[in-house]
Amino acid sequence: MELSSGKKRTISVRFPVVRSSQLIQRHREKRRKAMEKEVFKVKKINEGLRKRGFACLGDTKREFVKLKKKLKLRYHEAASLIEEREVVKKRKRRGRPPKGEKVQTVKEYCLQIKNKTKS
Repeated sequence: MELSSGKKRTISVRFPVVRSSQLIQRHREKRRKAMEKEVFKVKKINEGLRKRGFACLGDTKREFVKLKKKLKLRYHEAASLIEEREVVKKRKRRGRPPKGEKVQTVKEYCLQIKNKTKS
């Protein structure tokens, strides 16, 4: 605080702390809604990942790191679940396959994101 004479004077200010049960309830509700939004975000991304396959394990891990940064989870921890699956390769030619033609399969990696609540 500055006085009319030009000198500065410090004044200590005290703020009362009030405990409010309504405020605590609002914070809990806000946190609960934020947690639900995070779960919904992860579910939505998992729906897209379920349809998508990766050629190698390295691509799958890189995609997980990228998605983890994109999600910015605050109340949950993201963990990856990588599954290897055999997918039937589509034939290049139309029509009925000849007798004795072997079905060609390709290895594909599938990524799922699991979220756990932080403790």
